[in-house]
Amino acid sequence: MKVSRLVALLIRRSPFRAMMLAALIAVCSVVFSLVSELSRVSTEGLDAAIFQDNGYLGTYSVSLAGVPLTIEDQFDVVDRAAESLDMSVWRYSEVLPEVESECPPFDQVGRRSLQVMWERPGVPAELDFGHIEGVNAEWCIDGQSIPKDALFAPSSDEEAIYGAQLYIDPAYANLVALSTTDPITYGFYVVSGREDDQVDALRFAVLDEVASLAEASGYAPSVVIGRVDSAEVNVRDAADGIALVYDLIRWGVLLLAGLALMTVQMLSARQRGWFQGLLIALGAGRARVVALVALDTAIVAVAGLVLAVITLGALSDPVASFAEQSLQVQARSLSATSLVPLGFGIASVAAIAAVGPALMVVRRDPLAVLEAPRD
Repeated sequence: MKVSRLVALLIRRSPFRAMMLAALIAVCSVVFSLVSELSRVSTEGLDAAIFQDNGYLGTYSVSLAGVPLTIEDQFDVVDRAAESLDMSVWRYSEVLPEVESECPPFDQVGRRSLQVMWERPGVPAELDFGHIEGVNAEWCIDGQSIPKDALFAPSSDEEAIYGAQLYIDPAYANLVALSTTDPITYGFYVVSGREDDQVDALRFAVLDEVASLAEASGYAPSVVIGRVDSAEVNVRDAADGIALVYDLIRWGVLLLAGLALMTVQMLSARQRGWFQGLLIALGAGRARVVALVALDTAIVAVAGLVLAVITLGALSDPVASFAEQSLQVQARSLSATSLVPLGFGIASVAAIAAVGPALMVVRRDPLAVLEAPRD
């Protein structure tokens, strides 16, 4: 008789045990998924708050002078230097010459440098143009105007990211540049994502990249590096600690489910000892009996996973509604990305639960089992 048919017969003989184990797996899977989503929402919220208050972790400003390079060449130099230190160029700003507005209320702020933010040469950054702290005004230069919808002034919460600058739409950059003969400068933002200070290392890396160009042109390069972000280590460590607690909870729940399932399966293996000993005595082989136990465990685990997916699907709308109304965040109880760790977790649970019964089968003496008195 095939192993699958034997398992089906055993499950039919004890349906209550199979249903209870499947329900246990389902409950633990639902808890795992909900805690995982809570961890994701909390982590994203904390990261966003830290980002607003302190900027990206390990952000540096880089400016070049003394070498006649186009913006494309400057970007390539900084990009190569950043890559050599396992960093990346986040964005760069085009610092236009200082100009003075002819229209109120900006005519009261004096001369000020407007900036253009770029992702990379030719690709402007997406900014919230029109957001200038509620001031309904435009910037006027030489009788021409830059409308409010082309201006962006970071709020106090955004200054850690963009600084206290006034940004304009790239379409109006030439209007500002042509109003004066002063030069345009560029500032690059390099992100490491690490707490350790890399100012000196980044300076040397950039100088190495421009050394050959400087030697050929006879110019003396100047590189200015500064750290932009506020390294609030305690806040970041606290956020990492919260994420670790969530991980311990969700994986701990699955571990307990695996141990509980293993305990029940070991009791079942003990109760079915005479039957399993008989199979081995009749020549079924220990490997086949172990496969019988493993398949029984796998079927229970898969049934629990299916039940959990159905439950999570039913909870999807209530969870999303509660998160939106109470926490003002977007949450989902079931998604394609959450199924991957859940599936891995259930597979781990089944593997843990099958170990104990399998060892009992391997170590069992079939003759001793058959000769022992049956209760």
